[in-house]
Amino acid sequence: PSALLSSLTDNVSRGRVEIDYISFKGPAFKEVDNRLMCLELVQKDLTGNVVFDSEGNNTTLADEFFNTPIFLLRGEFRPITKVNIDLLNLGQAQFEKDYGLSQKSKPLLEITMTHLKKEKGTVNKKDFLERVDTLSHLNLPVMISNHNFYYEVKEALREVSDLPIASVIGGDHLDNFFDVSYYSHLKGGLLEASSRLFDKNVCIYIYPYKSTQTCSSLDTFFPEKKISALVSYLKLNGHLKDLSNCDEVEESVLSSYVRNLLQEDDPAWKDLVPSEVKDYIEKNKLFK
Repeated sequence: PSALLSSLTDNVSRGRVEIDYISFKGPAFKEVDNRLMCLELVQKDLTGNVVFDSEGNNTTLADEFFNTPIFLLRGEFRPITKVNIDLLNLGQAQFEKDYGLSQKSKPLLEITMTHLKKEKGTVNKKDFLERVDTLSHLNLPVMISNHNFYYEVKEALREVSDLPIASVIGGDHLDNFFDVSYYSHLKGGLLEASSRLFDKNVCIYIYPYKSTQTCSSLDTFFPEKKISALVSYLKLNGHLKDLSNCDEVEESVLSSYVRNLLQEDDPAWKDLVPSEVKDYIEKNKLFK
């Protein structure tokens, strides 16, 4: 199957063809997992992203999100945690309120290829399927993409919807989000990245990251002087908003912490994942 995908662009120069969707059906292909084939499309740069619907079936962004308000949550989801679900529920509710949406927004969970690759750049296909299966068990659509930057995700979503788009990030990621060196590949640097991301219908919500020592949020973020005016502009124009304050949230739990508990057979992990997937993870021995 992998060789077949590569042959689809034989004698065609890179960038001239994009394959957004592929599906094998019939008795001859009963051993082929279409989800893995879609993953190969992203791995081989034949498309920027592939999407799996709330039942785990491969689909496209246009089929799933055409002309729909979209609420994006990026992460590894290995496994998805109760904190992730809180982020999603709180963010979606605030998003719909802030924009006075007449139709309900649709959630989209995104995993980038960098979060799927192991040390040597290969992808653990079993791990990939475990993540998709867990998210579909929660009836949540997921996108696998080569979009390393938020503006790239937004541009992909704008191809299918002109309606409001929002996302949520942890307060501990703000330093990276506004790190000038992170955007050195763009001629306009951070300013260009911001202009490509923030159109009038885009908002990033900031959820406090709380540890025993500190709590990071938009309210406690003090950027260096050379970018402070840009951050102030985005805040004043409603593109950056705190989702909650530090007093309203509990100590943050990362997927990596839950995964360590799982691998050590520590039952404490069961209290940190959504109840809907706890038994599913345990029964299928996922994320081991």
